[in-house]
Amino acid sequence: MEIHKINPFLSIKNKLLVFTLCISLIPIITITAIYYLNARSTLKHEILEKLKGVAESKRLHTQALMRANEIRIRNISSDGYIRDKFEIVTRGGTSSQRTVARLNTYLLKNKKRLYSEIIAIMLVDKYGKVISSSNEKPVGTIISHLDVFQQGMKKNYGDFCVGQPHYSPYLHANCILVSAPIISRQGVKIGVAINAYSLTFLDEITIDPVGMGKTGEVYLANRDMQMITKSRFTEGEPLKQTVSDSEFVRKTIEKSKGAIDVYTDYRGVSVIGVLIYMPKYNWILVTKIDTTEAFAPLRPLRTVALILGIVSSTAAILLGITFAVSTSNPIKILTNATERLAGGELDYRVTIRRKDEIGNLALSFNTMAEELRNEIHEHRQTENMLEDANKNLQLEIIERKEIEEMLRKQRDHLQYLTAQLTASNTELEAFCYSVSHDLRSPLRGIDGFSRALLEDYDGKLDTQGKNYLQRINTACHRMGQLIDDLLNLSRITRSKMNKKSVDLGALAKTIAAELREKYPGRQVEFVIADGLIVHGDSQLLKIALNNLLNNAWKFSQKRSRAKIEFGTTRYKENTAFFIRDNGVGFDMAYSNKLFGAFQRLHSATEFEGTGIGLATVQRIIHRHGGQIWAEGGVDQGATFYFTLS
Repeated sequence: MEIHKINPFLSIKNKLLVFTLCISLIPIITITAIYYLNARSTLKHEILEKLKGVAESKRLHTQALMRANEIRIRNISSDGYIRDKFEIVTRGGTSSQRTVARLNTYLLKNKKRLYSEIIAIMLVDKYGKVISSSNEKPVGTIISHLDVFQQGMKKNYGDFCVGQPHYSPYLHANCILVSAPIISRQGVKIGVAINAYSLTFLDEITIDPVGMGKTGEVYLANRDMQMITKSRFTEGEPLKQTVSDSEFVRKTIEKSKGAIDVYTDYRGVSVIGVLIYMPKYNWILVTKIDTTEAFAPLRPLRTVALILGIVSSTAAILLGITFAVSTSNPIKILTNATERLAGGELDYRVTIRRKDEIGNLALSFNTMAEELRNEIHEHRQTENMLEDANKNLQLEIIERKEIEEMLRKQRDHLQYLTAQLTASNTELEAFCYSVSHDLRSPLRGIDGFSRALLEDYDGKLDTQGKNYLQRINTACHRMGQLIDDLLNLSRITRSKMNKKSVDLGALAKTIAAELREKYPGRQVEFVIADGLIVHGDSQLLKIALNNLLNNAWKFSQKRSRAKIEFGTTRYKENTAFFIRDNGVGFDMAYSNKLFGAFQRLHSATEFEGTGIGLATVQRIIHRHGGQIWAEGGVDQGATFYFTLS
């Protein structure tokens, strides 16, 4: 056996030296570190107490400002003049326009001029339409999709709702909306009053860094980790500057509670900060200062610790050298003996006689040499066992190859079955075409002869005979439509998909325009959301939307004020699309029949159709990896939901 040359850096002598050095330095380093960390902890505590005081002051200031805004919206929503005039407008009448003009003037002169930070005071009816406003821009706008409107309509008298800071396209400004319900003298909710406040009114809370040093900063952020107020160090506008790069701030927002710690802020700078979560508004108040400024008094202590470490290290090195030399010599003797034994001198013995750990090591060496011959014998036995194991391994390899051959044959058989399935699909397509052609020919004959009888024998047929022929003609048309729908359903199932980016909102608006053009006599309100971008087959998705919107149009035809909505909602952590109408609805007890072919919940005489449309929609949604379901009630409208992968 070859004995490697000892690396000086790995020798026991040098290891003993390092060990002695470490043992000597640990107490000194520990004491110095404890002193330094204790001083740092004390300084950090003082800084945090100061930051907590500032943060609490800013929090109280913020709550006071928001409480004033809440009182204002309560006063406006309960104002008797506003309530009575608004009720007149929502009931309609010849004087509505004059009443709206008076309301606008009243809001502008008697309300808005008292509060400079208000951008607009809006009065919204229960359908989400802005009826009156101190700012003319949003008048006539539909804002029913805004959460602050929906929550405002759910509130009772004296309650209010505060929306999240956002950019308003109706007002062209960053603002906060505060809403409260408008309740008539009869106790009926007739709309919502909304105050729009400019975000700049919050800057007075955070813009003044007095007592915060050169690097101190205070700002407000929302749950989307966007700054609501201006930053001291950047030029970014509110709602455009994010703090998502600060892991500590992000975790604080996710946990919805306050926190204190040292972390890296949105500039990539280490800071010490106090974060207070304000659950009422879903805001977080951040008060922080750079650690370089906060811990500046600790620099002299670091210098003292460095000098002390150098002096202690020098003394420990001298002590370690002395101890290492006195201990390493017996180790050299044992090393030499090991080299000779490795060279084949199995009779060589060590003559060290010491009553310590090294003496025990020498005795163990001698014992090892005596037992070496036995180990050689055992080694040979082990080699025999390895040969047997090798033979077993070869048998396992043969078995594995047999299994692989069997898997290959199964794969070939699967490919054969796939080819057979492809051929079957081709034959099915040809069969569908043939059936369509063979069925249409006699249908056209029946339709033609029935028309000929009605035209040529009009004077010879009685009323009942004409009725029979007319019913035959109608049945032929219905049969033809059923054949077309079945073929389309078959094509949709087998057609190749071409997926790309599709704007469902734009498709829905195109279909709505076609329906209005086809049926100009109906008055139907469409509410279609924008930006509904998905990845799918545009032709199949257009067919699905066309069926769903045509159903909504058809089943709401008995409503004098029909309304059809298309938008999105949350469903099991995913986005779900919905199409809602206020039509005749359906009984949920029969909802399992909605998507079956030829399944109808309404008679053909009441609403025309073949019963294939929803089955077609379901297959399209399933081909996109999604789900579709419906909710509704008799004479309460219906809502169809669907998801896409």
